Amino acid sequence: MLLAMSLVHPENNLKMTHIRLLLLKELQELAIGLQKGNKLLMRQKGGILMCQFVMGGLVRHLAEVRSELLIEALLQKGMGGIVEGKHYHAFLHGFKAMTLHVKSQWLLHELELEQHEASGDYLRAFVA
Repeated sequence: MLLAMSLVHPENNLKMTHIRLLLLKELQELAIGLQKGNKLLMRQKGGILMCQFVMGGLVRHLAEVRSELLIEALLQKGMGGIVEGKHYHAFLHGFKAMTLHVKSQWLLHELELEQHEASGDYLRAFVA
């Protein structure tokens, strides 16, 4: 098993680390926005979800989300791309739980990819 893990390509590890850092940055931007607004407006443009945190009719914070897992989780929270009132407060107080859920989904996905890649490399090394 250690041999298989050592055969994972370093460039793929670098790519996964970069994607993981982008996800964490997106989560951080959302957390900042949640503190600055009392309404969340979401609009999808291509593969990007634009999140506008509004208070008093003014956009107080803007966050772009590119992670498919995070986009899916956010779109489940708002009706028609809007989260306001008691739903906004529920979202605010449940944000840490949603963050943990998204991170755990990402980790599971990453581990599945590593296991698949490592087993393929191990088999190629074994045959050679």
